[in-house]
Amino acid sequence: KRLQQSVKSLESELASARQPLAPCRQCTNASAQLSASGAAVTTLQAAVTTLERQLATQESEAADLRRALKTARQQAAASAADLAFHRSRDETKGEKAGPPQNSPPGGKKEPASATRT
Repeated sequence: KRLQQSVKSLESELASARQPLAPCRQCTNASAQLSASGAAVTTLQAAVTTLERQLATQESEAADLRRALKTARQQAAASAADLAFHRSRDETKGEKAGPPQNSPPGGKKEPASATRT
């Protein structure tokens, strides 16, 4: 009879051991915190992805602006060189041609009253 009771007791312990254990409060709290942390990580990952896209857009816009600035500087330099060339040419022509065309021969302007007759 004792042997039967021992066998039944062991069978009962074995059956209890096979059932899943209820998690302790500490494990339940840790699991909830882990889930919340996972959600926070997902949110942060989405924010990082958004910021990376914005950064890529801004870098692209900055590159466009650098190219436009380079073009504008080149155009300004070309215009300045062209202007300097024309000024130099005009000054050279003026020296070779003699007095300006609105002056009478001899290079002196006549008073306005002298030209009216």
